[in-house]
Amino acid sequence: MPSVSCALAAAAALLLANPVAGGVMPPPRDVARYKWLVNAGSNASEPQQVHASFGEDPMTSLQFVWSTRTAADTILRFGEAGKPMTSIANGTSTPFDEPVQFIHRAAATGLRAGTTYSYVVGSPAGGWSNVSTMTTAPVPGSPEAGALVFAVYGDMGLDNERSLAWLVKDVEAGAFDAVLHVGDLGYDLDSDGGLRGDAFMNSIAPITARVPYHTMPGNHEIEGGTFKAYRSRFWMPASNDALYHSIDVGNAHFSMISSEMYFAISEYGLLMMPEQFTWLEKDLAAVDRTKSPWLVLMLHRPMYCQDDDSQGDACHTLTNPTRVGYFGQYALEPLLLKYGVDLVVGAHEHFLGLSKVLYNNNASTAAMSNQTDGSILFRNPGAPVHILAGSAGCPEKLDVLSPTQPEWSAGAWDVYGYGYLSFPSASRATWSFRNDTDGSIINRLEFQQDHHGPFAA
Repeated sequence: MPSVSCALAAAAALLLANPVAGGVMPPPRDVARYKWLVNAGSNASEPQQVHASFGEDPMTSLQFVWSTRTAADTILRFGEAGKPMTSIANGTSTPFDEPVQFIHRAAATGLRAGTTYSYVVGSPAGGWSNVSTMTTAPVPGSPEAGALVFAVYGDMGLDNERSLAWLVKDVEAGAFDAVLHVGDLGYDLDSDGGLRGDAFMNSIAPITARVPYHTMPGNHEIEGGTFKAYRSRFWMPASNDALYHSIDVGNAHFSMISSEMYFAISEYGLLMMPEQFTWLEKDLAAVDRTKSPWLVLMLHRPMYCQDDDSQGDACHTLTNPTRVGYFGQYALEPLLLKYGVDLVVGAHEHFLGLSKVLYNNNASTAAMSNQTDGSILFRNPGAPVHILAGSAGCPEKLDVLSPTQPEWSAGAWDVYGYGYLSFPSASRATWSFRNDTDGSIINRLEFQQDHHGPFAA
């Protein structure tokens, strides 16, 4: 009987020779990206697709996920950087069939805040990953917390992944400390029998093995309402199968939810929307603004957008379900005022967009001023500011911007790239955007908020 690795290699050869027999394969130029299956080596238990996220307490725990083609022990070895990796955490593995592999999960706990750890994952029999490092979150209010930088983007695929090369350069240079991926990962993880998912996970591994990588689902993760590939491949802290979760990191609290519960009701059913809404309100109400003064809501589909509406997306309408809910219930926008959410970050539309201070389609510029360095200062805004960052690069290319911008818009740019978000202090936050065409930094924003809490209605 042939070995599993030989069988996988034979299956790959069959698919390449006869694409119709095994499903639709990508164009020939993409075949090399499926190297994990096509070039299956003799060691089928070698760790692949290593990625990490913060644990339930980002200051003291980190979570790791990786894949092997065959069953193997699940072991995480770690230690403070520069010291022997003497700590060991045993985890669990789960069979996965898109394609056949085992997905491993292990957590490092009892760590020190703001500390860099060296680690490897794997097993003695199957082999180990390369040694890499990962850093826990610092204590809120500390200088280290103020220095944290988050890379922010959505809609990055395996094809036309314009931001990937810049992101790899940035992570190698230490330019950011964590990633917040606002949905649509890989386009689509389950395609080609899951081979596209493997290829995408390996393509981002130079990033995900070095900094915590936090995600939320987009419409390309739905998979008939099962979210199977997304739920299997990603592990978020204290979450409902990674569909929604929150973290307190540095000086900010991030609530990351699934906008798809408002649009894929036929797949989800009616129960998950109220469940998520109830969870979100409890999550926002529980934030200690003395420790996490800045409050950020992230969801894939934006509440507002500035492209040409050629696809009829709900963000162009006054009845966008994420804003107004259904049947007079589950509306998200009122929660923004009730709990004083400072920033709302979305994606889905493929451009960079910025709102004025905005609530219920009514905008204000009273808190905004242009600075001499070309940046915009938002000083004590009385409502959230919305940022749309959906142009990391995907097969669908950039969207066409509307020739007539809505009154609430503070700008829109049809450029590829990703954002940098930081919270230097309890009263100051910054945003900027790397234009991937030439690497320039555009759209520099500064936020000053002297009194965090609910906004006046």
